[in-house]
Amino acid sequence: MAGRYKIFLRLLESWPVDTTKKGRDLGQHIRKKITEAFPMGEASTVNVEECEKVYLSLKKICENHYVNKYPRRYSSSASGLTHEQCAGISSTDFLTEFSNKRRLFNWF
Repeated sequence: MAGRYKIFLRLLESWPVDTTKKGRDLGQHIRKKITEAFPMGEASTVNVEECEKVYLSLKKICENHYVNKYPRRYSSSASGLTHEQCAGISSTDFLTEFSNKRRLFNWF
């Protein structure tokens, strides 16, 4: 089981951290789940098959496997916004500001 814990730690070293997501970052969530799955570190007992499935899935996400396999033809989304604009809109600061203004004007 010790090897499983180490491969997850190596994967987390290369996992990108999105500082604009403050508490909503996928990398932070995965780190928390790995800590819960391996409470005693290398000495933890885990389901090897399930562990391998999760590791391979996370590795594909981290390495942008499907982005590279199926490249996009357009730089905008269905909304017409670019990747950078979508990232800005989904940042925690923007969502907090939007929520505050929505309450101010009693929207929704």
